Amino acid sequence: IGHYAMYYAYAVVEADNALWYLIGPGQWMKDEFVSVLQIPERPKEVSGPWVAIDVTQQTLVAFVDDTPVYATLVSTGYWILTETGLFQVYARTLSTTMSGPPGANPPEYVLPATPWVQFFNHDEALHGAYYHNYFGMKRSHGCVNLSPGDAEWVWNFFEQTADEWHPSGSDTFFVDNPDKAPWVLVYESPDVPVSVTW
Repeated sequence: IGHYAMYYAYAVVEADNALWYLIGPGQWMKDEFVSVLQIPERPKEVSGPWVAIDVTQQTLVAFVDDTPVYATLVSTGYWILTETGLFQVYARTLSTTMSGPPGANPPEYVLPATPWVQFFNHDEALHGAYYHNYFGMKRSHGCVNLSPGDAEWVWNFFEQTADEWHPSGSDTFFVDNPDKAPWVLVYESPDVPVSVTW
């Protein structure tokens, strides 16, 4: 069974104080090794392209209205938890230096050339993380870390709203019309009930 491989779960049972997922004939996977892709309901104020980030399962699903179009693993806040709620992307930059935590002098970390950065909640952003490969586990200081390829995909996905952005410098953009900015839902999913089968 490969790391970051995707499987369908055909059944789920509880045994030995754990959930076990049937992923093939006679093949079971323990819940601690699985991120379950959950599909949340679209918030009523959301339309067009948006993403849902499940901090429990460490997943991101991209939607156009109610249709899921892409899914991947992420790393959300461990040292500083990623805030849950419904947000809109307000600024984007192709690359920047990320440092922090806020107020630390000197900063605890400095990450130059962090790619595909999209700010949605104060200093929390969706961005590429070239400096680790722990997607599917909490790891960040509050941002939503994606692999560089996934971060680029989400950047391009939100390009559907490109006419709403105005440049500020060579590679930074701010939203012109906040009503048209892409939405980011950050939420905690409940545990998958034992009675669920797929």
